[in-house]
Amino acid sequence: DMLNWMEQISGVQTLLATANTTTAMDPALLRSGRFDDVWEVDAPGPTWRQAILDHYAHKFAVNLDNLLVTATEGFVPSDLKGLAEVAHAIGVDVLDVEIARIRRQRDLYSDAAVEAFVQQHQLNKRRGINV
Repeated sequence: DMLNWMEQISGVQTLLATANTTTAMDPALLRSGRFDDVWEVDAPGPTWRQAILDHYAHKFAVNLDNLLVTATEGFVPSDLKGLAEVAHAIGVDVLDVEIARIRRQRDLYSDAAVEAFVQQHQLNKRRGINV
């Protein structure tokens, strides 16, 4: 695991790591001296989403409607790439279903949902319930 690896290295090292949310990370990774900086990167705005969609539309040879920029607010580049891949494999007529699926999936992994899951897991553990 990353924490063990970090403790074994010596000398000056550069490590760049990414996570969907810092709330789900082991607090030991965020202790002083582990990472010098933590940057939070927001999802791209409309101009960048348009550029990303244009890139993947060209790469996958699909026609992605400009209305997708509005419909994909809050989506990250990997979400947009996934939409282009679905459009290429299945067709653009299913993109509204795919957008809804991505939004539902994001809701499942929101900070509040993760926190509720962790709290329930800890409560079950204290009660001796193995899940």
